[in-house]
Amino acid sequence: MDFLVEVLREDKPDGSIHLFARGHITTKEANILDLRIDKAFEEEPPIILLDMLGVKFLSSMGIRVLLSAYKRTFKGQTKFKIVNPSENVRNVLGMVALNDLLM
Repeated sequence: MDFLVEVLREDKPDGSIHLFARGHITTKEANILDLRIDKAFEEEPPIILLDMLGVKFLSSMGIRVLLSAYKRTFKGQTKFKIVNPSENVRNVLGMVALNDLLM
């Protein structure tokens, strides 16, 4: 694998933006995810769905990025939701009691 994290994007006809993260979201690479989410929020879609099925590792900085995205939903009309979390992501978010909030 040549990358630690990769974030792909798909724009849907209903205006929603689907982001697909895969790899290892380490402290260093969380910035890549943050930039992709930030760019999506700038376009003010009705919802941003982050598919995390391909995420093998989620660091505390990655959790911070996800919480920051969730908090942005209070500043505008865009909603943010995690879909298809990998088992590792589900476990990490469960340990910090964020499953219900983010999924």
